[in-house]
Amino acid sequence: MMSIYYTIVPPEYLFANFNEDSLDQVKYIEIWKNDIYLKVKKLDDSNGQIIYMYSYNIFDYLNPYLHPGTLLKFK
Repeated sequence: MMSIYYTIVPPEYLFANFNEDSLDQVKYIEIWKNDIYLKVKKLDDSNGQIIYMYSYNIFDYLNPYLHPGTLLKFK
């Protein structure tokens, strides 16, 4: 994915913590439960963070426990 940044910040500061190896280390899990699709970033063996949620039911989007950024515990 290519991004273009228009900023006065020097690239050394913008990409200081960026390396190609860190992209491969991110693990995502796809979860289907009660007709809700969740894409979860695996933080460790027992925790994850919701990245994306999709549902046919509009009321699922109002559920604060399903918002992107919410932390989950795996069983």
